[in-house]
Amino acid sequence: MLGAARGRTRPRQRDLPEDLTADISRWAPRVGIELACVAFGVPPRTWRHHQQNVRGELPVRPSTATGLARRAHPAKLSAEEEAQVLEVLCSERFVDVGVAEIYATLLDEGIYLCSDSTMHRILSDHGLAGQRRQRQPGRHHKPRLVATAPNMVWVWDVSRLPGPRRGVWFYLYTIWDLWSRKAVGWTIDETETAAVAEKLITVTARRQR
Repeated sequence: MLGAARGRTRPRQRDLPEDLTADISRWAPRVGIELACVAFGVPPRTWRHHQQNVRGELPVRPSTATGLARRAHPAKLSAEEEAQVLEVLCSERFVDVGVAEIYATLLDEGIYLCSDSTMHRILSDHGLAGQRRQRQPGRHHKPRLVATAPNMVWVWDVSRLPGPRRGVWFYLYTIWDLWSRKAVGWTIDETETAAVAEKLITVTARRQR
């Protein structure tokens, strides 16, 4: 319905056809302006604006010529500031580092040059966006833990259990011995926090010596 309403063509408030204007003017003294406008499909407000325009009572709107230059955003970087950002991005330290990592690294050091999106734009403006690649993560072997006797290696997990009603959950903390698969410690709590896990591990380690 909204799309249909937008698609309908209505007379613009300043260019009503002469015949339509004449019809409304002829019937307005008889039935009133409101009914005359409704009868000919013209909103009364549009008619009033049209009449004010004819009498020259509408305020003059400022020109919207496309040739006028847009006002610069107050937060826009100057040419010198953009050059400084580009120098940092292309420095020996960051030349092979992705923008997201550069942005985070500088923030950790208390330095804010501009947003990460602005960094991307500056690189793109200078044709450098396609040449920059994220640093490939190093290849690390996954650790492999081997237990040849009880209590050499423990593993633990937290499972969420449904509570008595919708939206209520309990959390089951469990510690297993890798060698025997025995549950050496467990507890149930209403929250999942590091404090609960730390207490369980401490108590279980003391109990298992």
